[in-house]
Amino acid sequence: MLVISWLLAAVAAVMYLKSGLQKLRNPYALQLVMSGYVSVPFRWIQTAAPIIITSEILTAVWLLVPFTRQVGVYAGIGLQLLFIILLTKNFGKTMEYGCGCFGLNQPQTIEGKHLYVNGMILTVLILLATLM
Repeated sequence: MLVISWLLAAVAAVMYLKSGLQKLRNPYALQLVMSGYVSVPFRWIQTAAPIIITSEILTAVWLLVPFTRQVGVYAGIGLQLLFIILLTKNFGKTMEYGCGCFGLNQPQTIEGKHLYVNGMILTVLILLATLM
């Protein structure tokens, strides 16, 4: 069980780290992507974007450190639920700057595959939570 737990944590951590670092390289692109999801003042998005980036990178680190893994799992579950809610709310909508799932700056229509991938990540995290 310990090997499976480490493997699941490592897979989830790599995904969050990759995603967070990609967004960190171009935070303005993330802000544009986020503006397609919600209709709020852009200054709110400018505040939320660094929080999302930091949350993803911290979640990756927490997942890799055994004594913080539980925090990482629950942070990841929270992030995935947020992403799934936003994807569901905007299902079928063509996002001018992409969905922000695993690529930025590419127009993309939110489809079932986006929900599926995020649902699978959520499943991995829930499985990891049950193994702890």
